[in-house]
Amino acid sequence: MLAISGVFSIMRNIENFMRISRQAYMNTSPELITWEITSACNKRCSFCYHNVFCQESNKHASKKMIDTVLGFIKKTNVRGVAVSGGEPLLHPDFESLVHQIYKSVNNITVFTNGIGFNFELYKEIAKDHVTINYSFDYDDPLNYSLLERFISFMPLDRLKVSMVYSGQNVESFLNCIIRIRQIFHGDFQINYVHFKGHAMFEKTLISNMIEISKKLIDLNLRENLCINGQYVSEPINNYFEQLPVTSFNCSICRNIKIDVNGNIFPCPFFTNYEYCLGTVENFNLADLSSPSESGICGMLRNKLYSRVFTPKCSVCRWSDLCGGGCLVCLEDGCESGVNEISCAINSSIYSYINDIWKLR
Repeated sequence: MLAISGVFSIMRNIENFMRISRQAYMNTSPELITWEITSACNKRCSFCYHNVFCQESNKHASKKMIDTVLGFIKKTNVRGVAVSGGEPLLHPDFESLVHQIYKSVNNITVFTNGIGFNFELYKEIAKDHVTINYSFDYDDPLNYSLLERFISFMPLDRLKVSMVYSGQNVESFLNCIIRIRQIFHGDFQINYVHFKGHAMFEKTLISNMIEISKKLIDLNLRENLCINGQYVSEPINNYFEQLPVTSFNCSICRNIKIDVNGNIFPCPFFTNYEYCLGTVENFNLADLSSPSESGICGMLRNKLYSRVFTPKCSVCRWSDLCGGGCLVCLEDGCESGVNEISCAINSSIYSYINDIWKLR
């Protein structure tokens, strides 16, 4: 009888936690803006989700649009701005634009493939505390020499390196990662082809994802390589900290995206126009901090919160840690309420971490 009482007590505590967390989550203001200043790019990477959803290629944000977005940024009081594209370095007013952003926000990250990077120019924008997130293309051997130049030129805390795994040979990919870790000891993140990008049309791009994730987890747990990523460091942290309902860590409506035309989206990956929240000219910021149940942000957050109660998630031992996976990946009309690929990866990874820990 005491055991049953204890179970009900735990359930009530969890229910109260989720109710309070949901209320706090539903009333969260935006913290980060990802600003697509251009849709132009000097590469055509097979794994890039941007190419799939981009409505206009080779377009730069106009002077008028830049001024409007800068005014919007100032009103939001966000903690940081991520400058992206396309390839942001291709914008003719890139340097001036970064300086102007810094007048409102002192946390700026530029996402770049590094092609044509002007290291002398960086000396100027470095004064504005700019962090460079260098996208390392696995298929390009010239990237090693470019990475070495980044490392020799920039302070370690201002350089991040990211790679995308997209169905390559697992051992070759791992060798590439180990080679990078031998020369770069800063923030290193492994991402995966987004399920709603090219992977919708080319399934080989998401092959071997469970295998590569397990290998990367091994490198993290056994060799302490400190590799970050959605299916690498996140499940490790969630497992050992036993963080409940990580759906609330989702960046929906907290990391909003502004495209080259000034359209606002609830997430850098939620870029279908059916999810457009409005434009920088007419958007009401109150709709983000206190979204109505009928609004897009309110609808998405409710959907995010309720997924852990779907039939499939409710009987899964890992649902309170994975939170149902990325909401963007959810297939329309999916009876289980979760993306099957994401679910298979998450459940396999958490089981794998659990098995490793039990052997210690």
